[in-house]
Amino acid sequence: MRVLVFGLGTFGGQIAVARYFARQGARVTVTDKKPREKLEDSVRELSGLDVELVLGEHRDEDFANADLIVRSPAVPPLEPHLARAKGKVTTEIVLTLGRLAAPYAAVTGTKGKSTTTALLGRILEKERGHCHVGGNIGRPLLETVESIAPGDAVVLELSSFMAEDMALARKAGERLPAPSVLIITSLAPEHLDRHGTKEAYYEAKLSLMEGAGAVVFPEGGELEALVRARAKNQALYPVRTDEVPQGLLRIPGEHNRANAALAARAARLLGCSERAIREGLGSFESLPHRLETVATDALGRRFVNDSIATTPEAAIAGLSSFEGSPVVILLGGSDKGSDFTDLARVAAQKAFAVVCTGVTGGKIAALVAQAADPIRPVKVVEAPRFEDAFALGRELCPPGGVFLMSPACASYDRFRNFEERGRVFGTLSREAADR
Repeated sequence: MRVLVFGLGTFGGQIAVARYFARQGARVTVTDKKPREKLEDSVRELSGLDVELVLGEHRDEDFANADLIVRSPAVPPLEPHLARAKGKVTTEIVLTLGRLAAPYAAVTGTKGKSTTTALLGRILEKERGHCHVGGNIGRPLLETVESIAPGDAVVLELSSFMAEDMALARKAGERLPAPSVLIITSLAPEHLDRHGTKEAYYEAKLSLMEGAGAVVFPEGGELEALVRARAKNQALYPVRTDEVPQGLLRIPGEHNRANAALAARAARLLGCSERAIREGLGSFESLPHRLETVATDALGRRFVNDSIATTPEAAIAGLSSFEGSPVVILLGGSDKGSDFTDLARVAAQKAFAVVCTGVTGGKIAALVAQAADPIRPVKVVEAPRFEDAFALGRELCPPGGVFLMSPACASYDRFRNFEERGRVFGTLSREAADR
């Protein structure tokens, strides 16, 4: 079989696809329009495999000659190279689900899905000794899917791109298993550059309800109304944040308490004991780049990396997680067309100081200054370079305070992804704390 891996990227899913088919004896070609120097980490992961790399371009003959094309979720389904490839295009998540022998729980949503997925996985580990966690988090399960036994615990985080891929595969006649339990953490406009409208983005997420055994979601608001309108034969479980007691969690923020409540309800539906739920939630620490304390200096200042916060709503949640401590927040990055009005209002009310950077820095700084209370004006500064913005934030942060990077924007004006931005912030933080 001639397999074309369309889009290598840096996430890992396509690396797993290339490995899987190479080890099955297929003739594998990997193509990506990015040059090799921007994909070195991914290329290194493929070393030792008999794989042809076509980087910096796409060749028409590779698409024409392929028996199977595995499209990256980041590549739109209507990408021009796929126009004549009907019937031979799939994706990593579709391949995985088509081979999965065990029932699975799924987690989706605009924000909170990675933390909720990891929380549910931790509870299931406490209950059953092991849990396979994959999808849009950690290492993809395709490479190990055939070793997953029917009785194993499986939790998948599913992005809107993955959900869209699953819906397209079902429409084309593929029989994919639906989740036994689906958690929807939140819905807010996101990825409109891909989906086009808020309604199309919401539809991608809500399509995961098709065939799901039970749906778990936060009580109240637009999301509950959308879920109830969409429901067919599912059992519906609205969840309140206060279902998780104060003081149980190590991770900060009321939004994380809400995530934990969703994970706990899903765990009960999956047969977990209250002991496993308490132990799982109580032992969980922040995932990388999600309100992650990366350093504390001699003055007691905490440096907190929340690079995953790529929307204004996520940054508001991050800023609201440190009530009682003075917070200097670092905002800005590449422009996705977000509305920063509400964020500016909250930052003006709650932040000790605001540091803005990147393409959106000037816009956000102006909005915060406009929203500031004249009686209690918040200090707002701007620095185009990330390193300069970090230095300003460190200087402005008082002893015992929190220097929080919760940027509300994507990272592509300066970094390859939010992970690289978080790593740079972590390095700068540790260097500052060691001085």
